[in-house]
Amino acid sequence: MPASIAAKVELLMRNFLWEGVEEGRKAHLVNWERVSRNKEVGGVGIGSLREKNKALRAKWLWRFPIETNAMWHKVIKSKYGLDSNDWDSKLTVTGSCRNPWQDISKGYNTFLQCCRFSVGNGVKVRFWEDQWLKEGLLRELFPRLFSLSRKKEKCIVDFVIDAATPSNWDFGFRRNLTEAEIAEVVLHMDVLRVICLNYTKAGKRIWELEDHGLFSCKSFRAFISANSNTDVFPPFASVWKAKTPPKVKFFMWLIAIGKVNTCDRIQRRNPMMCLSPHWCVLC
Repeated sequence: MPASIAAKVELLMRNFLWEGVEEGRKAHLVNWERVSRNKEVGGVGIGSLREKNKALRAKWLWRFPIETNAMWHKVIKSKYGLDSNDWDSKLTVTGSCRNPWQDISKGYNTFLQCCRFSVGNGVKVRFWEDQWLKEGLLRELFPRLFSLSRKKEKCIVDFVIDAATPSNWDFGFRRNLTEAEIAEVVLHMDVLRVICLNYTKAGKRIWELEDHGLFSCKSFRAFISANSNTDVFPPFASVWKAKTPPKVKFFMWLIAIGKVNTCDRIQRRNPMMCLSPHWCVLC
Protein backbone atom coordinates (compact mmCIF):
# COMPACT_ATOMS: atom_id res chain seq x y z
CA MET A 1 0.00 0.00 0.00
CA PRO A 2 1.51 3.39 -0.96
CA ALA A 3 2.19 5.73 1.97
CA SER A 4 -0.21 8.35 0.57
CA ILE A 5 -3.08 5.82 0.49
CA ALA A 6 -2.30 4.65 4.04
CA ALA A 7 -2.39 8.28 5.23
CA LYS A 8 -5.81 8.86 3.62
CA VAL A 9 -7.25 5.66 5.13
CA GLU A 10 -5.94 6.60 8.58
CA LEU A 11 -7.53 10.04 8.17
CA LEU A 12 -10.89 8.37 7.60
CA MET A 13 -10.33 6.17 10.65
CA ARG A 14 -9.45 9.16 12.84
CA ASN A 15 -12.49 11.12 11.73
CA PHE A 16 -14.80 8.15 12.30
CA LEU A 17 -13.41 7.51 15.81
CA TRP A 18 -13.85 11.08 17.05
CA GLU A 19 -16.63 12.44 14.85
CA GLY A 20 -18.67 9.38 13.90
CA VAL A 21 -20.97 9.64 10.90
CA GLU A 22 -22.60 12.90 11.97
CA GLU A 23 -21.86 16.15 10.18
CA GLY A 24 -19.66 18.72 11.81
CA ARG A 25 -16.11 18.66 13.07
CA LYS A 26 -15.36 17.55 16.62
CA ALA A 27 -12.18 17.73 18.66
CA HIS A 28 -9.72 14.84 18.40
CA LEU A 29 -8.84 14.40 22.06
CA VAL A 30 -5.82 12.10 21.62
CA ASN A 31 -3.24 12.11 18.83
CA TRP A 32 -3.47 9.18 16.44
CA GLU A 33 0.02 7.89 17.18
CA ARG A 34 -1.04 7.14 20.76
CA VAL A 35 -4.45 5.78 19.79
CA SER A 36 -2.85 3.26 17.43
CA ARG A 37 -0.51 1.86 20.12
CA ASN A 38 -1.12 -1.49 21.77
CA LYS A 39 -3.31 -1.38 24.86
CA GLU A 40 -0.43 -2.48 27.07
CA VAL A 41 1.50 0.72 26.27
CA GLY A 42 -1.37 3.17 26.57
CA GLY A 43 -3.21 2.95 23.25
CA VAL A 44 -6.53 1.59 22.06
CA GLY A 45 -4.96 -1.24 20.06
CA ILE A 46 -6.22 -0.14 16.65
CA GLY A 47 -2.77 -0.53 15.17
CA SER A 48 -0.89 1.59 12.69
CA LEU A 49 -1.59 0.96 9.02
CA ARG A 50 2.01 1.82 8.27
CA GLU A 51 3.22 -0.88 10.66
CA LYS A 52 0.76 -3.40 9.21
CA ASN A 53 1.96 -2.48 5.74
CA LYS A 54 5.60 -3.04 6.76
CA ALA A 55 4.71 -6.44 8.22
CA LEU A 56 2.92 -7.55 5.04
CA ARG A 57 5.87 -6.40 2.93
CA ALA A 58 8.29 -8.29 5.21
CA LYS A 59 6.28 -11.44 4.56
CA TRP A 60 7.35 -11.29 0.91
CA LEU A 61 10.99 -11.09 2.02
CA TRP A 62 10.42 -14.23 4.08
CA ARG A 63 8.72 -16.09 1.23
CA PHE A 64 11.31 -15.21 -1.43
CA PRO A 65 13.98 -17.85 -0.54
CA ILE A 66 11.29 -20.44 0.22
CA GLU A 67 9.09 -20.32 -2.89
CA THR A 68 11.89 -20.74 -5.42
CA ASN A 69 9.64 -22.46 -7.96
CA ALA A 70 6.93 -19.79 -7.92
CA MET A 71 6.56 -17.58 -10.97
CA TRP A 72 6.80 -14.34 -8.96
CA HIS A 73 10.13 -15.51 -7.47
CA LYS A 74 11.53 -16.19 -10.93
CA VAL A 75 10.42 -12.75 -12.16
CA ILE A 76 12.07 -10.95 -9.22
CA LYS A 77 15.21 -13.05 -9.55
CA SER A 78 15.54 -12.39 -13.29
CA LYS A 79 14.97 -8.64 -12.87
CA TYR A 80 17.11 -7.88 -9.79
CA GLY A 81 19.34 -10.93 -9.40
CA LEU A 82 20.34 -12.73 -6.20
CA ASP A 83 22.27 -11.19 -3.35
CA SER A 84 25.70 -12.58 -2.44
CA ASN A 85 24.09 -14.63 0.36
CA ASP A 86 22.15 -16.62 -2.29
CA TRP A 87 18.96 -16.22 -0.22
CA ASP A 88 17.54 -12.81 -1.04
CA SER A 89 17.26 -10.59 -4.07
CA LYS A 90 19.66 -7.71 -4.53
CA LEU A 91 18.61 -4.53 -2.75
CA THR A 92 17.15 -1.72 -4.84
CA VAL A 93 17.44 1.98 -4.12
CA THR A 94 14.27 3.72 -5.30
CA GLY A 95 10.67 2.60 -5.26
CA SER A 96 7.42 3.41 -7.04
CA CYS A 97 3.99 1.94 -7.61
CA ARG A 98 5.31 0.40 -10.83
CA ASN A 99 8.14 -1.36 -8.98
CA PRO A 100 6.64 -2.63 -5.69
CA TRP A 101 9.62 -4.90 -4.96
CA GLN A 102 11.82 -1.85 -4.58
CA ASP A 103 9.49 -0.57 -1.87
CA ILE A 104 9.45 -4.00 -0.21
CA SER A 105 13.26 -4.08 -0.13
CA LYS A 106 13.39 -0.93 2.02
CA GLY A 107 12.50 -2.98 5.10
CA TYR A 108 15.21 -5.58 4.51
CA ASN A 109 17.56 -4.43 7.29
CA THR A 110 14.78 -4.35 9.88
CA PHE A 111 13.61 -7.76 8.68
CA LEU A 112 17.10 -9.25 9.16
CA GLN A 113 17.16 -8.14 12.80
CA CYS A 114 14.49 -10.75 13.50
CA CYS A 115 16.14 -13.59 11.58
CA ARG A 116 18.78 -16.15 12.40
CA PHE A 117 20.21 -18.99 10.35
CA SER A 118 20.31 -22.65 11.24
CA VAL A 119 23.75 -23.72 10.00
CA GLY A 120 22.95 -27.21 8.69
CA ASN A 121 25.67 -28.23 6.24
CA GLY A 122 27.03 -24.67 6.11
CA VAL A 123 26.75 -24.42 2.31
CA LYS A 124 24.33 -21.47 2.10
CA VAL A 125 25.20 -19.56 5.28
CA ARG A 126 28.00 -16.98 5.11
CA PHE A 127 30.57 -17.14 7.90
CA TRP A 128 31.18 -13.45 8.57
CA GLU A 129 28.09 -11.72 7.18
CA ASP A 130 25.10 -13.83 8.26
CA GLN A 131 23.42 -14.05 11.68
CA TRP A 132 23.96 -17.70 12.66
CA LEU A 133 25.32 -17.21 16.19
CA LYS A 134 23.23 -15.92 19.07
CA GLU A 135 26.10 -13.59 20.01
CA GLY A 136 25.67 -11.62 16.76
CA LEU A 137 27.40 -11.14 13.41
CA LEU A 138 31.01 -12.28 13.45
CA ARG A 139 32.13 -9.32 11.36
CA GLU A 140 30.78 -7.01 14.09
CA LEU A 141 32.07 -9.09 17.02
CA PHE A 142 35.58 -9.36 15.53
CA PRO A 143 35.99 -6.48 13.04
CA ARG A 144 39.80 -6.67 13.09
CA LEU A 145 39.87 -10.35 12.17
CA PHE A 146 37.23 -9.76 9.52
CA SER A 147 39.38 -7.10 7.87
CA LEU A 148 42.36 -9.51 7.80
CA SER A 149 40.45 -12.44 6.33
CA ARG A 150 40.63 -13.20 2.60
CA LYS A 151 37.42 -15.22 2.85
CA LYS A 152 34.82 -12.48 2.84
CA GLU A 153 31.38 -13.43 1.48
CA LYS A 154 32.34 -17.10 1.88
CA CYS A 155 30.11 -19.78 3.39
CA ILE A 156 30.81 -21.59 6.65
CA VAL A 157 31.78 -24.82 4.91
CA ASP A 158 34.69 -22.97 3.22
CA PHE A 159 36.23 -22.31 6.66
CA VAL A 160 36.11 -25.92 7.87
CA ILE A 161 39.35 -27.88 7.43
CA ASP A 162 38.20 -31.20 8.87
CA ALA A 163 34.51 -31.96 9.32
CA ALA A 164 35.33 -34.51 12.03
CA THR A 165 37.08 -31.84 14.11
CA PRO A 166 34.66 -28.97 14.95
CA SER A 167 37.45 -26.75 16.34
CA ASN A 168 39.57 -26.93 13.18
CA TRP A 169 38.97 -23.71 11.24
CA ASP A 170 40.83 -21.89 8.47
CA PHE A 171 40.10 -18.16 8.58
CA GLY A 172 42.33 -17.33 5.59
CA PHE A 173 44.25 -14.46 7.15
CA ARG A 174 46.40 -12.54 4.65
CA ARG A 175 49.39 -12.13 7.01
CA ASN A 176 50.85 -13.36 10.28
CA LEU A 177 48.99 -12.14 13.34
CA THR A 178 50.24 -10.01 16.20
CA GLU A 179 49.95 -11.12 19.83
CA ALA A 180 46.86 -9.00 20.32
CA GLU A 181 45.24 -10.47 17.23
CA ILE A 182 46.13 -14.00 18.34
CA ALA A 183 44.37 -13.31 21.64
CA GLU A 184 41.34 -12.19 19.65
CA VAL A 185 41.45 -15.43 17.65
CA VAL A 186 41.35 -17.36 20.94
CA LEU A 187 38.16 -15.52 21.87
CA HIS A 188 36.84 -16.19 18.39
CA MET A 189 37.50 -19.92 18.74
CA ASP A 190 35.76 -19.90 22.11
CA VAL A 191 32.61 -18.60 20.42
CA LEU A 192 32.84 -21.30 17.74
CA ARG A 193 33.62 -24.23 20.02
CA VAL A 194 30.06 -25.59 20.10
CA ILE A 195 29.50 -25.35 16.32
CA CYS A 196 29.30 -28.62 14.41
CA LEU A 197 28.06 -28.92 10.83
CA ASN A 198 25.28 -31.35 9.99
CA TYR A 199 25.93 -32.51 6.44
CA THR A 200 22.56 -34.26 6.17
CA LYS A 201 20.56 -31.02 6.47
CA ALA A 202 20.58 -27.79 4.50
CA GLY A 203 20.75 -24.46 6.27
CA LYS A 204 17.51 -22.59 6.82
CA ARG A 205 16.30 -19.21 8.03
CA ILE A 206 14.64 -19.06 11.45
CA TRP A 207 12.25 -16.37 12.67
CA GLU A 208 13.46 -15.55 16.17
CA LEU A 209 10.26 -13.82 17.30
CA GLU A 210 8.24 -17.05 17.23
CA ASP A 211 8.91 -20.31 19.09
CA HIS A 212 8.11 -22.35 15.97
CA GLY A 213 10.62 -20.33 13.94
CA LEU A 214 8.17 -19.26 11.21
CA PHE A 215 7.37 -15.71 10.16
CA SER A 216 4.19 -14.02 11.39
CA CYS A 217 2.97 -10.51 10.69
CA LYS A 218 1.75 -10.17 14.28
CA SER A 219 5.20 -10.77 15.78
CA PHE A 220 6.88 -8.39 13.33
CA ARG A 221 4.34 -5.64 14.07
CA ALA A 222 4.98 -6.15 17.79
CA PHE A 223 8.73 -5.85 17.14
CA ILE A 224 8.28 -2.57 15.26
CA SER A 225 5.97 -1.19 17.96
CA ALA A 226 8.37 -2.19 20.73
CA ASN A 227 11.14 -0.20 19.06
CA SER A 228 9.02 2.96 18.96
CA ASN A 229 6.91 2.61 22.13
CA THR A 230 8.61 1.93 25.47
CA ASP A 231 6.10 3.44 27.92
CA VAL A 232 4.06 1.06 30.05
CA PHE A 233 0.39 1.76 30.78
CA PRO A 234 -0.10 0.74 34.47
CA PRO A 235 -3.95 0.71 34.54
CA PHE A 236 -4.09 -1.58 31.48
CA ALA A 237 -5.86 -4.47 33.24
CA SER A 238 -8.26 -2.23 35.19
CA VAL A 239 -9.39 -0.45 32.03
CA TRP A 240 -9.41 -3.00 29.22
CA LYS A 241 -10.06 -6.24 31.11
CA ALA A 242 -13.00 -4.90 33.08
CA LYS A 243 -16.37 -6.51 32.37
CA THR A 244 -17.95 -3.33 31.05
CA PRO A 245 -19.26 -2.19 27.63
CA PRO A 246 -16.63 -0.96 25.13
CA LYS A 247 -17.88 2.64 25.41
CA VAL A 248 -17.30 2.58 29.16
CA LYS A 249 -13.79 1.14 28.69
CA PHE A 250 -12.98 3.87 26.18
CA PHE A 251 -14.21 6.56 28.57
CA MET A 252 -12.15 5.05 31.42
CA TRP A 253 -9.12 5.08 29.11
CA LEU A 254 -9.64 8.81 28.43
CA ILE A 255 -9.82 9.45 32.17
CA ALA A 256 -6.68 7.41 32.84
CA ILE A 257 -4.61 9.40 30.33
CA GLY A 258 -6.14 12.75 31.34
CA LYS A 259 -7.87 13.53 28.04
CA VAL A 260 -11.54 13.82 29.08
CA ASN A 261 -13.16 16.84 27.44
CA THR A 262 -13.77 18.82 30.66
CA CYS A 263 -14.55 22.55 30.83
CA ASP A 264 -10.99 23.52 31.71
CA ARG A 265 -9.62 21.63 28.71
CA ILE A 266 -12.22 23.19 26.42
CA GLN A 267 -11.29 26.65 27.69
CA ARG A 268 -7.57 26.04 27.13
CA ARG A 269 -8.20 24.77 23.63
CA ASN A 270 -10.53 27.65 22.76
CA PRO A 271 -9.91 30.66 25.04
CA MET A 272 -12.48 32.79 23.18
CA MET A 273 -15.32 30.40 24.01
CA CYS A 274 -17.66 31.74 26.71
CA LEU A 275 -18.50 29.08 29.30
CA SER A 276 -20.93 29.42 32.18
CA PRO A 277 -19.13 30.35 35.44
CA HIS A 278 -21.54 28.08 37.30
CA TRP A 279 -20.24 24.96 35.57
CA CYS A 280 -17.76 22.78 37.38
CA VAL A 281 -14.35 22.94 35.69
CA LEU A 282 -14.10 19.14 35.87
CA CYS A 283 -17.46 18.51 34.22
